[in-house]
Amino acid sequence: MMAYMDIQSILKSIGLTEKEAKIYLTCLECGQDTVFNLAKNSGLKRPTAYFTLEKLKERGLASTHQTSKAIYYSVISPAQLLVKLEKEKEKLSAALPELEKLYRQQPHKPLIKIFEGREGVELIYRESGEYLKRNEEILYFGSTIHFLDTPEYKHLLDLYVKEMKSKKHKAREILVRQELEGSDYVEKIQRNKNANHQIRYFPKRIKFSETDNIVYGNKVAIFSLKKEVLVILIEAENIADAYRNIFEMMWSQSDRAY
Repeated sequence: MMAYMDIQSILKSIGLTEKEAKIYLTCLECGQDTVFNLAKNSGLKRPTAYFTLEKLKERGLASTHQTSKAIYYSVISPAQLLVKLEKEKEKLSAALPELEKLYRQQPHKPLIKIFEGREGVELIYRESGEYLKRNEEILYFGSTIHFLDTPEYKHLLDLYVKEMKSKKHKAREILVRQELEGSDYVEKIQRNKNANHQIRYFPKRIKFSETDNIVYGNKVAIFSLKKEVLVILIEAENIADAYRNIFEMMWSQSDRAY
């Protein structure tokens, strides 16, 4: 069973503040109730609870019902919350082309971002996955040992294998043969029977460890796979093209995995 704090963290991750998450959960538990009771049960001061409920109301997440005795607040159900988030996602997706145009109207210099830990890794993997859905080829080369052996990252590889079942998704990978010994990763990819997904191994003379690379769109993600994972994301068309050329040279000298 998921802990209360875990649920609260999830609500915060989708855009609610800590107080909004707390009062939302309190409303679910108490049902329709007054500000006084909701404040008492949430541990918030009454003015804070009132202000937070009004904010939720403005966002369409809460509503009021007035009687002759008092004003009662209630929140939308979890299922309604999910539908609302999906609708907001659809709106954002529709606006994405125009937003991307605005985003690209910048001085012609590389945009560099640094991410640390699990959240950063997941962000890059999920973002690159969006390029698969656009039928754009993604290139991977480097070490995968960290993702094969570390439980908190292994689910990303499982998700990736599932995504690559689609024959529309295109990807090529150059991996370290020795790292995959004892792993069924290549076999899983082979079972997908996706001709657009190819894997090759680095020649034995090339040593590649503690770093991984993903090239997608006009971006290059460089993973430093030391004890703490660090991701450097470079957004620049010329650098992405340079990495593609490097990949093609390595690809031509690499060994087929199957």
